[in-house]
Amino acid sequence: MKTEKATDITETTLHDILLLMDSRITHIEDTVMDIREIMIKLVKQSNKVVSFLKQLEADIDNRYELTEPPSFEDFTKDKLNNRIDESTSVKDIQDIIDGLKEKNNELKELEEELEKNKDKITPGLHGES
Repeated sequence: MKTEKATDITETTLHDILLLMDSRITHIEDTVMDIREIMIKLVKQSNKVVSFLKQLEADIDNRYELTEPPSFEDFTKDKLNNRIDESTSVKDIQDIIDGLKEKNNELKELEEELEKNKDKITPGLHGES
């Protein structure tokens, strides 16, 4: 007497299960390859960033003639502030910032004046007749 069980697997069912497993494994392999390609691109990009930063550091060292890391032992807060105040590049930057603030204030004044007189302005009319 043969008893039927729910766990009996026919050859067709087993074949279908194996095909499904094969397709899933193939999908996983494809995903792993995609991830590998992305990782390779990221490593190359990171290497380029490191090379750029090394070149930038070398340029800064050459520009300021640095042969060793700076020592901050001799500097007090007052000395550092004096060096910053004496720096021409900081003064130049401050001059630029002051100029921009002045231009900004002038533009605000112009906007206010235009706002006050906008009813007197005729579009398309240029100069005096």
